[in-house]
Amino acid sequence: MTDEPLYYAEGYEVWKRPIETPREGGGKTISIGFKVCTCTDVVGLKGAETVAKMLSLAEGHPDAYRHGWEDREADLIDGAKRVLSAPSSPGDGWVMVPIVPRDEMVRAGDAVLAQSTWPDADDIWTAMIDARPLPTEGEGTNG
Repeated sequence: MTDEPLYYAEGYEVWKRPIETPREGGGKTISIGFKVCTCTDVVGLKGAETVAKMLSLAEGHPDAYRHGWEDREADLIDGAKRVLSAPSSPGDGWVMVPIVPRDEMVRAGDAVLAQSTWPDADDIWTAMIDARPLPTEGEGTNG
């Protein structure tokens, strides 16, 4: 068995590692690893790490205890509360945008600049927001 936890965070994503299981009579089966969820920037990278640790504990995986996570129960509970209370939408008057503007957004802002000798910041901002990518399933949400 590996010393690595069963669940782990990569950025905002939480992943489950492949599992090797010995077969009766010899050989082994290997399950595939997969992405479990994507945490929002509301809970942040620390929130994704907390989710991974909680999932490892929930499955009773021995790695969770080998790494001393049982001593950080309060941290895990606090992290769980932040994860569960994170909005999947920021609310009225707000939209979710990537932390770094995408090329389409920059091009939209540049187009406004090119069309005016005295560009208005509100027009540039509106064009960039309108050109934002929409989150796909599981992206920018808690699931």
